[in-house]
Amino acid sequence: MVLVSPDGNVPLNSMAAAILALCDGSRDRAQLVAEVLHKSGNRARSVDIVEFLDAAAARGWIQEA
Repeated sequence: MVLVSPDGNVPLNSMAAAILALCDGSRDRAQLVAEVLHKSGNRARSVDIVEFLDAAAARGWIQEA
């Protein structure tokens, strides 16, 4: 999967793609982290999800309310 952004195309691994797919405004950060953990069978680490969300927000890929 590739994210198309003003800074260029960004290849995404499956976890990054799964996280971004859930960024639809229907859940807050804690709910999103919990859902990613659940869907990954707890193979993901919450700290990694939060760091990705922070990086995605800093790059303008997502906006948090």
